[in-house]
Amino acid sequence: VARSGPWVVYEVADAPLVVGLANEPAVLDRSVGHVDEWLEQTEAWWNDPTQWDVHLAADGPEEWQRVDEIADAEGVPVDSVDVTNIEAGDSSISFDVSEVGTPVFVRTSYFPNWEVSGADGPWRISPNFMVVVPTDSHVELSYGRAPVELLGAGLSLLGVVGLVLLFRAGPLEERRPEPGAHTRSGGDVPVVVTEP
Repeated sequence: VARSGPWVVYEVADAPLVVGLANEPAVLDRSVGHVDEWLEQTEAWWNDPTQWDVHLAADGPEEWQRVDEIADAEGVPVDSVDVTNIEAGDSSISFDVSEVGTPVFVRTSYFPNWEVSGADGPWRISPNFMVVVPTDSHVELSYGRAPVELLGAGLSLLGVVGLVLLFRAGPLEERRPEPGAHTRSGGDVPVVVTEP
C-alpha cells in the first residue's frame, strides 16, 4: 500500500485488530519487568511456529497456567468468542464480544499506559501485543498518561509560570555604593564601609 525509502508497507488481508484465542495464554513465571527481557524470553516462541497455538503472557488471571519454559505450555482450549463492532482511533480501541470471561487477543503493541474498561487486563502477550478478559459485552481500551508523564507536565507548567513571573517583575536593579564608600572583603560577603 505504500513505500518509504527501502521499506515497503503491506496491508494484511483478513487480519482483524481484535480476535478470540484458541487456547488460554501461559504466564511466564520468570521475571519480565523490562521490555528487553520480555523480547528476549519470547524470541524462542516467535522462532518456533509449532508453539504459536499457546501465547505467552507476562501476567494474567491466577487460573491461567504458569510455566518456566515455553515447552512446558499446554494447550488449554477456551470458549470461542465473536468479536464485533471493532472501532479504533489514535488512542482508543473498542469492541463487543459474544462471550464474557473468554480471553481476547488485541493486535496492538502493549504499553503500560493502556487502560481498559469492561475487561480485566490488559496484559502483555507474545509477541508483544495485548490480551484482555472481558467482564462486560462492550470493552474499551484507552491510552492514558503515566504518573511520571503527569509529573513532568506539571513541572514544565511550573517552569513556564516562573518564567512569566520573572519577565513581569522586570530587571533587578543593581545597588551601587554611595560616593565616598568603598568595599572590603568580609569572607564571602562584601562589606560596604562609609567614611565618616
